Amino acid sequence: MNSRVRTIGRGLGAFSIIAIVLLPIIRSYYYIGEADALSHLGIALDIKAGVESLSEQLYPLSHFLSVAIGQVTGIEIRRALMILLALFVIVFILFIPLTARLFSNDELVISISAFSALLLLPVNHFTGHMHPHTTSYAMFFVPFVIYSFILLFRTSDRKHVVFVTVSLSGMVLLHPQQAANIIILFGTVAIIQLIVSFAIDDENLSYNGRQIYPYVSVMLVIFWLWTEGLDKISGNLRKPLVNLLASGREPGGNVRSAAPSLEAAGGSTEEIFIKLFLIGFIYSVLAALLMGASLTEVFKDSSNRLYKQGERIAFSSSSLNFLVIYLTAGFIAIVGLFFVYILADQSRQYFRHYSFMMVIVTVLGSLALAQILKIVSRNISRRRVTTAVSILFIVFLLFSVPIIHISPYLYQESEHVPESQMKGFETAFNHQEEGVQFVFIRSTTSRYHDAIIGERKRIDYTGAGNVPYHFSEEGDLRSQYEEETYLVVTNRDRTRDRDLHRGVRYTREDYEHFDNGKGINRIQDNGGFTLYRITPPPE
Repeated sequence: MNSRVRTIGRGLGAFSIIAIVLLPIIRSYYYIGEADALSHLGIALDIKAGVESLSEQLYPLSHFLSVAIGQVTGIEIRRALMILLALFVIVFILFIPLTARLFSNDELVISISAFSALLLLPVNHFTGHMHPHTTSYAMFFVPFVIYSFILLFRTSDRKHVVFVTVSLSGMVLLHPQQAANIIILFGTVAIIQLIVSFAIDDENLSYNGRQIYPYVSVMLVIFWLWTEGLDKISGNLRKPLVNLLASGREPGGNVRSAAPSLEAAGGSTEEIFIKLFLIGFIYSVLAALLMGASLTEVFKDSSNRLYKQGERIAFSSSSLNFLVIYLTAGFIAIVGLFFVYILADQSRQYFRHYSFMMVIVTVLGSLALAQILKIVSRNISRRRVTTAVSILFIVFLLFSVPIIHISPYLYQESEHVPESQMKGFETAFNHQEEGVQFVFIRSTTSRYHDAIIGERKRIDYTGAGNVPYHFSEEGDLRSQYEEETYLVVTNRDRTRDRDLHRGVRYTREDYEHFDNGKGINRIQDNGGFTLYRITPPPE
């Protein structure tokens, strides 16, 4: 197979995945993603309107870029945010093989890493999302930062210093938590580099690479200057330690709490694990094999053999073999942080670190798979190996493509936020009677207020919350409230509870009670959004 055919094949594969990522735009979705995605839309709208400055935001870069895309192209901000996600996915797909290429120019390595990137292993829908989300933007940007560091490690060209400084600053402005992961990863590498330099007396430490501690220090300073005094950052750093020391915390309890809804929908935790994490697990095993092989090379009986030319388990270059060891040490540091968050049951924050680790696993797993195939090809024809690899990646893609977007395949409804829903909330906010609070089923009112009125103008929704589960079994819904209250019900709510989750929280009888119960009046309905007003019973 000539290089042109390989290049065309990799390009078509990338084009196909990007087209799948862009499906919400291709299908003309009004917007995609509730919760954080709606708040990010509100922030971007505030920045565009000039009521909020970039310096007031913790992670302003993605909002600034969406506003810039909107102004240059003339499209609405909501669509610019969706396009921006696809642009970051392109960065991910491009820089995974470019990073692998820094280890080896072999065509097999480049092809395997290129198709491995298409699996989008960091996506897990706990924190690795396919909707506007600052953590996800940063996650897809991580390969670019790793590439810049490895390039700096291998060369002494001054232009790469500018390259890595820009990438580091960009990561801090995209999301400080993912920037902290980069600091931990390469901070560990920098420390080991210094230890090796002092511990080994050798005039030509080529395997040790260029010292990177000055650039890690620069990133640390940028990180500190940007996050100094921010309660959200200090809270995220402090809470895991507090929770870890607290009694009664159940590791991973936040995720297990979703099990009843999953089982009611006909699924199981084992099935979801296979769908979401099986391919990532396989690549983790492959990456672990490469890490172990590199460490084995280091701890051979005669340490001098490491620095001499000769056959290597992983690579023909001692510096590249040592680079894998450096990344292994940094990876172990991130794994340690990941387990701290699990043991502390820090919401689902640990999945942010999992997604970060999957970027490294994608690169190292690709290198390991290529190395295994090279060994196998010594006894089997290259044609058969190529056929086997093609079949393998078809299977991998069959597992990976269906989970790119949330869908009933994962026992969740689509993340599409239709125009009727947004317009319904907008009308409700514009005609809201002062002092009357909102309650809702699942579509959180405050998030829609962020997206429509603006995050800067967020109002007090302390009285807002979910309608009690299975309230119809307790009798009259209006008895749950002491004051006049608005009740929001969307078609997403009805689909989720009645069709997908089969009444685990709200039953068909609960929804019928909205229209038939006493003191519950429908005051607004556009087909996708219904607003009721609940009048408490007379005393």
